[in-house]
Amino acid sequence: KRNLSLVSYGSSDEDSKDLPKHSVASSLSRRRESLPKVSPSLTVSVPKSDPALHQGRVRTTPHVDGQFAAFVYIPVSLTSNVKLRKLLQQSVRLAKESVPALICEDKCLNSELHISLTRPIYLRDHQREDLKRAVKAAAYAHDPFTASFSTFAVFDNDECTRTFLSVEVGAGHAEMKRLSESLEPTLALLHQKGFYSEPRFHASIAWALLAPKSGSRGELESSAQGPELKAASTCAFASTTGAPLIETPAEHTAISSFPASMLPEVDSHFACTLSKSKVGVFEVEDLCVKIGKEVFSWGLGKGKR
Repeated sequence: KRNLSLVSYGSSDEDSKDLPKHSVASSLSRRRESLPKVSPSLTVSVPKSDPALHQGRVRTTPHVDGQFAAFVYIPVSLTSNVKLRKLLQQSVRLAKESVPALICEDKCLNSELHISLTRPIYLRDHQREDLKRAVKAAAYAHDPFTASFSTFAVFDNDECTRTFLSVEVGAGHAEMKRLSESLEPTLALLHQKGFYSEPRFHASIAWALLAPKSGSRGELESSAQGPELKAASTCAFASTTGAPLIETPAEHTAISSFPASMLPEVDSHFACTLSKSKVGVFEVEDLCVKIGKEVFSWGLGKGKR
């Protein structure tokens, strides 16, 4: 047998011991400085949840990267119904006399209203096509129909952070409920909540911020009985006395509630005209879903033609 001798090699630790400390430090510093900078295109920007940038609105669902907010709705065009558009604009102006904090998006009352058929839906990227297929199938399986707005109503969102002045659907309610219910199986597969059992279909025309009230957030959320919007009277802290203005930290005006007199006053001026034919009447011909910033639309009854 050959006798293999071991060769001793000096380690880097031993080498570094022979070097002055300042030489080692400068060497490490040069290595750090030579690292390339990360390209801005490789960084992911996180949306700012700043109420000041969104008219005082507060994000109620935390942002999740790769998640898309969606909802299914019936569009109501106002460009072809000048009488309805003018009536809604007049009703908002009257409401603002008692609630100066009322906010109305100009584009909302100039072009199109939305009647929601679902709660807010939160999808992962691979679930988007599933929802689109379900909405398309629902649209194709139902015939177009005539509907109408019958009265004004007030709704609060589940978190009681905003209150809405809306017009409520009369005729066409049954058809809308069937459309909404046809989406339930897909929503269940996507682990999303369905619409409520006794829906009040409506289109919001203006809104105001609600000031925080006493009670923990958990208590307020547990008291919520509806989906995205519910009747204002069911809100845990809804007030029926006046609308005192409260300045929020974001310098947006919030109220405790709409004044008790506002809705009856709007109704007395405009509800009779709203319920008349050719004013509050509209044709339901399309079903839409908005996913993120994209809108997809399908005509009703096309699968039967």
